[in-house]
Amino acid sequence: MLRRADLGPTGWTGGAVKPDLSSTLTCPGYNPKQSDLVVTGAAQSDFRHRGLALRSVAQVLKTRSMVARDWRRTVVGPRAFTCLRHMLTKQLTAKERLVLFRKLAFPRLARYAAAYRLLISVRRQGQRALVVVDIVLVGRSRTEVTLTLSAPASARAGLSAAEVRLARGLLARIRA
Repeated sequence: MLRRADLGPTGWTGGAVKPDLSSTLTCPGYNPKQSDLVVTGAAQSDFRHRGLALRSVAQVLKTRSMVARDWRRTVVGPRAFTCLRHMLTKQLTAKERLVLFRKLAFPRLARYAAAYRLLISVRRQGQRALVVVDIVLVGRSRTEVTLTLSAPASARAGLSAAEVRLARGLLARIRA
C-alpha cells in the first residue's frame, strides 16, 4: 500500500486504514463469480493533500491462478468495462454527473495492468468544477493492487507520470 514517504515531503494527511473489500463487480445481468477466490491478506491506505486524494488497496489471494481468474472476470471480461462504469456511476451523488469514462493506455509494468479515467462534473455552492478520477489496477504473483487518484481536472496532465511512478513503487513491494 502507499506510504506517506511515497508522496512527497509535506502536506499529506492520512495513512493506513482498515481495508474495505466489500465492493465486488456486480451489475444487472453480470455477476462474475467470486466465491472460488480466497483472500489471504489485505491492506489499504488513504491520503489527502490540497484537492488531491489517493487510495491504495492491496489484496493477496491464495494462488496465482486465482489472480488470473479474477482478472479475466472483473477486468478483461467482455462486460466488465460496462459494469464498472455502471457501478461507479451509481456511487455519484445528486450534485455529481459523469462526463467521461474511458480506458487509459497504461504501461505493462506487471503481468496485469489496466487503467481507467472518470471525468466528473461536481456542483458545489452554485459553481461547477471538473474532477478527474483515475483507477489503476496492477497485479503480480498472488497480489492485486488498486490505486485510485482524484484531482481537479486542471491537474490531469501530470497524473499519468505520477500514477506510473506510484504503481512501480507498489509493485516493487509485492512479496506474495
